[in-house]
Amino acid sequence: MRVDVFHVGPQKTATTWAYHCLQEHPEIVVPSKDAIHYFDMNFPEGLAWFENKYPKGRTGIHVETTPSYIRSNAALRRIKRYNKNAKIIICVRNPLERMVSHYWHEKKKGAINYEIEEVFENYDLFNSWIETSLYGDRVSDLFELFGKENVLVQVYDDLKVNSSEFLKEMYKFIGVDDFNFEPPSARLKINKATVKRGKGKSMLISILKRMSLLDLSIRLKNKVLGKGSKRTVDTSSIIDGLTDDFKRKVYDVTRDDVRELSDLLDRDMCKEWGYER
Repeated sequence: MRVDVFHVGPQKTATTWAYHCLQEHPEIVVPSKDAIHYFDMNFPEGLAWFENKYPKGRTGIHVETTPSYIRSNAALRRIKRYNKNAKIIICVRNPLERMVSHYWHEKKKGAINYEIEEVFENYDLFNSWIETSLYGDRVSDLFELFGKENVLVQVYDDLKVNSSEFLKEMYKFIGVDDFNFEPPSARLKINKATVKRGKGKSMLISILKRMSLLDLSIRLKNKVLGKGSKRTVDTSSIIDGLTDDFKRKVYDVTRDDVRELSDLLDRDMCKEWGYER
């Protein structure tokens, strides 16, 4: 087998949603889970490890989705060596929105104790939340390494406007039926930001599940958690709570890169994302 298409991210640009839509297409073969990280963290495991992540006996175009690949020059070079004709998909999102979404994703998991304003005081945070959103240089490098014709740059805003057309563009680029198939996941929101409530009750339900008391756990969940067990957090509401000085600093540090991206795409992303050219 050979993997021909790679969705390289970055995080918080609907990559999980894209994985499910790819998984459901009858002409596409993906690993049993997304983000297997072979070409970055798991490269020492070897090619057999990578190939074993795919279902046996399935025919179709093999695709891999790992949203951290765009952050690793080494991973991209390894992909090129693995398949010199590989196709690459990347999705770009307003840098401030992507940063806030990435921050909140880590925060709600309890993975970090930092506040978002600390991004300019800690380089690791800056690298993860802001440098990941410097798409201009990354897209330029992808064009040079894989050839412009082998790179699809999608814009997250287009997904919000028309998910069907967004998917058709992706399917067509991959080389599968983009007209007669709409995956069930196309209408779903993946990785929606939420604040969890009732942690102790949820833990009890988890224990019951491990004891194979599934029916009881479902009834208990419906009874004690109810409809108010989670509340959705909209990225824009977090952005609205940030100071103007902080937002201006994010725009200042990313502005030149957005200008470069605009030139590469022949599309005024500065205007679309609220930058002053």
